Amino acid sequence: MPSKQSIMDRAAGLIGAERITDPLTVPNNARSRRIVGLYETVLEETLSIWPWQCVRGRHKLTPSDTAPAWGFNYQYAIPGTAITIAAAETGGCSWEVERRMLLTDHSGPLNVLAIEKTPENFLHPLVAAYASHRLAFAAIMGVSESTTAQERLAKFVERAFIEAAHAENAQGSSLDKLGSEWVSAMQTGYSPELRVAGALPPEAYWLTNSAPEA
Repeated sequence: MPSKQSIMDRAAGLIGAERITDPLTVPNNARSRRIVGLYETVLEETLSIWPWQCVRGRHKLTPSDTAPAWGFNYQYAIPGTAITIAAAETGGCSWEVERRMLLTDHSGPLNVLAIEKTPENFLHPLVAAYASHRLAFAAIMGVSESTTAQERLAKFVERAFIEAAHAENAQGSSLDKLGSEWVSAMQTGYSPELRVAGALPPEAYWLTNSAPEA
């Protein structure tokens, strides 16, 4: 079961950093310290980049008493736990999110699927693995002098995403099958090609001494 510690520790292993056994303790190793410092930001980025099923939350929203100044007829406050909105049942109407408000011409109430801030133990194992890969990559960007090492890890990050998105999406119908009244962010936004990837390369040997400690 994924945990904050296991995600951090896997990231440390990917870049040859000191193991992280306690996420609340500041490590002596510079790379490990960067992992701890970047963790919350990178995890939120990881969850927001794709409509992962393991972090979705269902909400029924009622319109605000105040209408948008122009462009749309109604606005709805985004739930405080939501990082982003993956899909909205708008009766076919278009929608946008601006400053934590969902704007649409649909009068509501409005059913939405939100990507939520979620405890690590709810994450699909491959989503947690993808978070570790992104965290490792973030920790060496701008620090490692080895362009080759950065490029190799970037490819690992991409493969980890493809595996996670493919496996996690197989747990149910994809968002584009929710029905004609649902408007998915995937239909107009970022939607990378999903394909079955091979096994990830071993994680412990890729980085050489060409990458400096700090």
